[in-house]
Amino acid sequence: MKLIEASILENIPKEDIKSIDIGDVTYINDLKGLAGQMFQYCIDNKGEALSAVQIGILETWFVMRTIEKEYAIVINPSYYQDGSRYRVIEGCLSYPDEGYVVKRYKRIKVDFWTIHDGDFIYQKESMMGYAAEIFQHETDHGHGKTIAQIGKKR
Repeated sequence: MKLIEASILENIPKEDIKSIDIGDVTYINDLKGLAGQMFQYCIDNKGEALSAVQIGILETWFVMRTIEKEYAIVINPSYYQDGSRYRVIEGCLSYPDEGYVVKRYKRIKVDFWTIHDGDFIYQKESMMGYAAEIFQHETDHGHGKTIAQIGKKR
C-alpha cells in the first residue's frame, strides 16, 4: 500500500470525494479487505488512523485506532462541536516527521456507519480528547482538507 503524494492530496477537490452507498452491501467485503491493509499500514508506520483519500480512493471513510487499541472502520463520518476549541500539534502519515498546529474541538458528537457481522451499522456517540482529534483530522481528509492547509507548520 502506498500513500498518494501530499501535493496531490492537497489539490483534490472536495466535490470529487464521494460518500459510500450503504445500500450496496456487495461492497462490504472489498471495504473490509482494504481496511485490513490500511490497519496494517498504520501498525507498520506507527499511525493512529488512515483515510481512504490518502491512498487515492476518493471516498469518505477511514480506519482509526480505538481506545481499546483496536481499529475501527468509520464510514461517511460527520461531527458536531460539543465544546470549545483548542490548539494541538498533529502529525499525519502524509506528512512524515512534520507537525502542524491546528485548532480542534475538545468534545464532539459524531455519527457514522461501520461494519459489523457483514452489515453496515449506524453509530452515534460522543468523543473527547485524542479520539476526537483523530476523528476530526480524518474527517477533514474526507472533505478535501489537510493539516498543512488548515494549520501552521511547527
